[in-house]
Amino acid sequence: MGPIDATIRCLTHPLTFSGRAPRSEYWWFVLFLTVAWMAAYFWAIWPILAPALAALAAGADEETLGTIMTEDVTSSLLLRIKVLALMMLYLSIAQISAMVRRFHDIGRSGWWYWIALIPLVGIFIQLIMLCMPSEGYRNDYGQPPPGTKRDAFRPSSEAASPIPEVARNPIDQIRTAEGYRALRQARMGE
Repeated sequence: MGPIDATIRCLTHPLTFSGRAPRSEYWWFVLFLTVAWMAAYFWAIWPILAPALAALAAGADEETLGTIMTEDVTSSLLLRIKVLALMMLYLSIAQISAMVRRFHDIGRSGWWYWIALIPLVGIFIQLIMLCMPSEGYRNDYGQPPPGTKRDAFRPSSEAASPIPEVARNPIDQIRTAEGYRALRQARMGE
């Protein structure tokens, strides 16, 4: 999955906590989030940063820098902070949703999200799990996403198995005395 497809899928399904997300979808979305957060923070602080940089370039002293915060700058800053807070809320929910789907893709419950709360090691465990390859077969959370390599040792139900099926011993399938008697009679009749 490409970066644009991954970002669109994650942004248009922020409340979809079911299904699976391959590694590429999750990590492309994380890259988008990193760039988006940096751009948003820069946009939010620009009303303060631009006049301060201009004053510093003009050789202003500390006293002049303290008077830069005017009412216009303050009201603009408050509006930008409100917009940033709404954007952060939306993107945080979308990121949690993508992470839960990523955990589903490796066969884990979405509740593994909370492992990051374990001091010192939790975030590393979570990072390792998010980097694990997808399960290439149907698991409890659905079919593997398109483009996922199939696992040769555990094929999906609709694909033909590359591993020949082992012939089962009929005695292993007998559960009752009647079944054993029927098997013995069938063998003696051969």
